[in-house]
Amino acid sequence: MTTETRALLATDLAPTRETQAELLSGLLCDVDDGGIDLEAFLIQLGKLAQESNADGTARGAGVSRTSLHQSLSGDRDPRLSTIAAVLATLGLALAVVPRKAPEAASDAGAYDRAHRRLAAGDDELIPFAVTQRLLAGENPVRVWREHRGQSAEYAAEASGLSLDGFSRIEAGQREGTISALRAIARLLNVSLDDLAPPDAAD
Repeated sequence: MTTETRALLATDLAPTRETQAELLSGLLCDVDDGGIDLEAFLIQLGKLAQESNADGTARGAGVSRTSLHQSLSGDRDPRLSTIAAVLATLGLALAVVPRKAPEAASDAGAYDRAHRRLAAGDDELIPFAVTQRLLAGENPVRVWREHRGQSAEYAAEASGLSLDGFSRIEAGQREGTISALRAIARLLNVSLDDLAPPDAAD
């Protein structure tokens, strides 16, 4: 069995246009001190121009090859029009996007964490109707039981309470013991704090 071999061409290692864009845009992202690494950007752009076709890139940018090399050496400040023209010959372009404020980044992180908790079942979205009932002062045990779709009979039995005792707790006529409230909280998948009556939560 023979294996065909060939010389590795420079084009085999040439970065794709997407890779070039990611590399260059990464050098223009804000660094910790609030600045950008323009020198590194220019040097990398010069390398990409050389690897692509220096003569063709220079012609496309309307400058000589020597001038192109000097402009992208990192020692000079080339015109924006020159940079844009070089990028255009590489099939790339400059773009201006809104800067993400630290608060926005923090909010995005909080959203992502909340979304993961929801997906993992560690948290839930509470319907507006449930929130309204709780804010209106209805007994939380009744609100959460009905939200879970459970009958009073089932909830009482599953919590190890008599129907009369459970109903009195639900009606606010009796304060449940800690053990009873814990059993109800486990059944309804809420915390003890969620079952605190409105006057106790104030």
